[in-house]
Amino acid sequence: GMTEAMLKNLRRCDESLTSVFGGAQNPFLTMSPLPFFCLSMLSTGVRESQNSQEICRKIVEGISPVIKCMVHDRRVFFQSTKVWFASMHAFIDLIHAIVHEHRETCIDIIQHDGLLPFLGQAICWSQCRQ
Repeated sequence: GMTEAMLKNLRRCDESLTSVFGGAQNPFLTMSPLPFFCLSMLSTGVRESQNSQEICRKIVEGISPVIKCMVHDRRVFFQSTKVWFASMHAFIDLIHAIVHEHRETCIDIIQHDGLLPFLGQAICWSQCRQ
């Protein structure tokens, strides 16, 4: 389904979009906000699905590479700092949706290494930029 397709793209976040989609001629490469789009779609799926608990479980099981990329500031997949920051907002929104929807997945998601300190830093960044 949609959740699996979005996670499949996001799991490759340690790679460039060129390697994920196969070459500079690919039309997907003009869509540099792809990570933002995938994270936003997952967040929408959590909030609007009839089976949000199952979607949350799938996301929590498959999002570890994305958490590592965000926490360790690996930006190659995002292609630019601007897209990384936009994706960070979508990432935080997704984490919020997961935490808000189901207690079981909340506990699982917050146990990811480095996530809570990263979220604390992100809150400070947003306050400092206002």
